[in-house]
Amino acid sequence: MSTYGLSTNYKDITGNRYSKLLVIKRITNIGEPRIKFLCKCDCGNETIVLGQNLRSGTTKSCGCLNIELFKKRVAIINTNHSNSKVGKVTVEYRTWQSIKERCLNISSKSYKYYGGRGIKMFEGWVNDFDSFLKYMGKRPSKIHSIDRFPNMNGNYEPNNVRWATPKQQGENTRKVVNLTYNNITMNLSDWGRYFKVKPEAIRFHLKKGRSINQIAYHYEQKLNLKSTKWLAQVD
Repeated sequence: MSTYGLSTNYKDITGNRYSKLLVIKRITNIGEPRIKFLCKCDCGNETIVLGQNLRSGTTKSCGCLNIELFKKRVAIINTNHSNSKVGKVTVEYRTWQSIKERCLNISSKSYKYYGGRGIKMFEGWVNDFDSFLKYMGKRPSKIHSIDRFPNMNGNYEPNNVRWATPKQQGENTRKVVNLTYNNITMNLSDWGRYFKVKPEAIRFHLKKGRSINQIAYHYEQKLNLKSTKWLAQVD
């Protein structure tokens, strides 16, 4: 009769080790033609395994080995910054994907502000995260984020991207403008503090084509007269 049948002439493998399993004893079930063995795994668990699976190497543990292999694969995925939903994805990878979304995915809510305006992602980075990471390097700190600089309206490409602090981001967004009035040169933020208004208010007048002299006259008169109207003065 077959080695794995009911014959008492089967080969006893009690005490043998197969990978992470140590065979403790044979399990006898009436009417069961296949021979099974109770085994103790190196992790401490006990499990019942078919003799033929032990001999062939099909079963090497109680199942813990598969879990270990799975964890190793996840670790490799995370090390390579893969877009896996299992485990933690690096902030650099999320940044790279976010740029792709806003520049290339027309379904993205941000597309109209980026790709829709013609802002592109450097072609060499689109499908190569490692190339992007090699250029950008690790994010310096938790407060840093990606920034297009020096051209805030330019593309995400070499020589126009950096890791920036919130302050740097703000200065870039405001596009620092220096204005000279009465032989004093200051940026919008400083002139805003001087006239007790927000820098955006001064920028608004500049976009209307008004000079710094006109803007200064307006705010100086406004402070005196408490007027909300534009108080024009011809240069």
